[in-house]
Amino acid sequence: MLGLAEDLLNRAECDRDGPVPVVLQLSAWDGTQGPLGWVVDQVSRWYEVPADCVEEWLRTGRLVLLLDGLDEITDAERQRECVEALSALRNQVPTGMVVCCRSGDYRRIGKRLQFGLAVEILPLTPAQVESCLAAAGRQLAALRQAVRTDPVLAELLDTPLMLSVAAVVYRDSEPQQALRQGTREDRLAHLWDRYVATMLTRRRDPYADPPPPRMIGSRRTSPTSTWSGWPG
Repeated sequence: MLGLAEDLLNRAECDRDGPVPVVLQLSAWDGTQGPLGWVVDQVSRWYEVPADCVEEWLRTGRLVLLLDGLDEITDAERQRECVEALSALRNQVPTGMVVCCRSGDYRRIGKRLQFGLAVEILPLTPAQVESCLAAAGRQLAALRQAVRTDPVLAELLDTPLMLSVAAVVYRDSEPQQALRQGTREDRLAHLWDRYVATMLTRRRDPYADPPPPRMIGSRRTSPTSTWSGWPG
């Protein structure tokens, strides 16, 4: 979701008339304001923009709504109400909308968003993990070798998120024993601990080498097509 926001921001910088992405958390959904009122309130509150400006931008298609966490709405009935409300909003304003939810949770809701297209992120296959690490070259050569010889580690990195986290942590470095031994849970905890430490100490040097390319796994678009690889 954040990768999509970054790509849309880059496009907006090149096209002053292009839509601007805003990320909102559906876990804050309460259903009392109506879908348009809720979006206006959330964008105004979090982005510190006057509500009348937000509503005008929504009605003129100047925003793209990236709505994360449909699965984080704790009450099942509120989830269904949210799906119905967002579908209605999609027909009310010409604004682009993307909703993110775990596949299993989305199926359990029992209602479908009327957006016309669904994309499902699939687990990475071992061949795709190998391909992504190989594309990074020498920077991730040690991690690539560790994954080749460790099925548990390969399974741990079978999502775009975890593969990207590992790429940040072990760029130009040898994977530690804590990543190569122990249970899946122990390795996962180690990886996140290292990731947090790495991000907290990273300096934002404008002249430094860019980070590894963002990794994307397989995704399925309704009804039949598939795609995988690095984003452009």
